Amino acid sequence: MEREPGDERGEEVPEIYALKREGNDWSLTRRDFLKAAALAGSVPILMGGCASLEDAVPPLFTGKKNVCSEGVFAHGDMVRAIAIGPDGALLASGSWDRKVKLWSLPGGALMAELAGHSDSVEALAITPDGRLLATAGGDRAIRLWSLPEGVSRKVLTGHSERVAALAISPDGKTLATGSWDHSIKLWSLPDGDLLKTLNGHDSWVNAVAIAPDGKSLASGSADKTVKIWSLPDGVLTRTLAGHEADVRSLAFGPDGGTLASGSGDKAIRLWSLPDGALVRTLTGNTDHVDSLAFGSGGKLLVSGSGDGAIRLWSLPEGALIKSLTGHSDTVDALAIRPDGRLLASGSWDKTVKLWSLPDGKRITCLMDLAVSSADIKGVRYRVADDTGRVVTYTLPCGSPIPVNAVCVCNCVPGSIGQPASAPSAPSAPSSTNSPSFRGTSCSCDQVCTCLGVCTCLSVDSGHYWHPN
Repeated sequence: MEREPGDERGEEVPEIYALKREGNDWSLTRRDFLKAAALAGSVPILMGGCASLEDAVPPLFTGKKNVCSEGVFAHGDMVRAIAIGPDGALLASGSWDRKVKLWSLPGGALMAELAGHSDSVEALAITPDGRLLATAGGDRAIRLWSLPEGVSRKVLTGHSERVAALAISPDGKTLATGSWDHSIKLWSLPDGDLLKTLNGHDSWVNAVAIAPDGKSLASGSADKTVKIWSLPDGVLTRTLAGHEADVRSLAFGPDGGTLASGSGDKAIRLWSLPDGALVRTLTGNTDHVDSLAFGSGGKLLVSGSGDGAIRLWSLPEGALIKSLTGHSDTVDALAIRPDGRLLASGSWDKTVKLWSLPDGKRITCLMDLAVSSADIKGVRYRVADDTGRVVTYTLPCGSPIPVNAVCVCNCVPGSIGQPASAPSAPSAPSSTNSPSFRGTSCSCDQVCTCLGVCTCLSVDSGHYWHPN
């Protein structure tokens, strides 16, 4: 079983439960299922007890099968952009696979998949009222979608090269787009009229950010500069020079007085505004800095790098607090939930991971079974409905529930919310000892504690099943 950093437990020999194979489907034998239940039932259950159960119960399947295991993916290709809605309940992700996906938070259930882009999706932004999502990428188009339903509303065209960056003003009335055609365009929202085109960079525009007061726009380019523009008139007010390679990421501090820029030169520079003075240079990344986000009221800066690491920096001193590892490739996107307690990261390794703040502990990974590896998708029970269709499969404890599926926790005696008279081993799901959930996560703090797996079935089948 994979250990988290700081786990000081000694080596243990895991007990492997037998799997019974029928064609390409697997199931636990009745004897081993009951044995697992007995072991789990002897473990003290804590609030949010999934971690404590996983610490004590051997894996139900050989190999790594937890929700952040190898082969668990959110997208079928590199994740280039993520954004969290203003109420903290929705996360949008965009990928090189041309898809935009909407996920619920904090559970991580996949709610919708939005198709329409004909090339990579590289930038996302959500309006402050949470009702509109803007997406853009390699097809040069900017698409506007209504939220939370994900209906396509409008397509904005005008850029002659890929659109690599998006930012929405705090009042939700202006959308800024940065493109490899060297320009920044300003559009009105929600109608999508082109207001102004800003020219001044000598190369690709990789990043844009709008100040919290809405009065200035920052743009970062492959020409190694950061430019500051006044809004709404779009006048260039200052050029910040100092980076030795392309500027790839930008973020304004919550008070608007600090701007952070990340570059291919591996450095993060902090600038004071409006004077544009260089305050501090943060070093420690071993590769390009592709994403930045402020947290904790401006006292925390989070960076994502080409080396696959996420780094937490304390401000204003700029000390490195912690490096979060787990991604195997460039961390191209970061987003912090408005309450400041959850960090989402998107990577070229096709994953989206959720972390708690300020401690930086990994919570889970978002999983779309349709794009995850064959061994993850292959962990299934053979159960057919009246038409002969297989409708049931299992998920690791803590996994997001797929769209249009109902999951049933395999509860054990002593679980949270389970009656004291519960049987000594799981039985057929019922309203008392195996609650079902839809559109959320099958996790241990949702009334009951799962026995390592959750049994899921499609909502239209009407058939519940339990491996006994």
